[in-house]
Amino acid sequence: SVFRKIAMGSWQTAADPSVYGLLELDMTNVLKFIDEHNRKSETKIGVSEIVGKATALVLKQRPEMNGLIKWGRIYLRDKVN
Repeated sequence: SVFRKIAMGSWQTAADPSVYGLLELDMTNVLKFIDEHNRKSETKIGVSEIVGKATALVLKQRPEMNGLIKWGRIYLRDKVN
């Protein structure tokens, strides 16, 4: 099937160290905040900016999550940037 062909070309092997997760959030208040901010400010923001800021704050609070696995070892990054 077309799905299988795309999947075979997209997915990496089991040795790929990437970790993915899924999180569902109620964004009602966030969307209201974005609308208010965009009405009042010349600088426009969207959901991507909110998610990026939240991710940076989490990585700053939990530095053990800010790393990568390479050659079987965990390398923690010094900065969130």
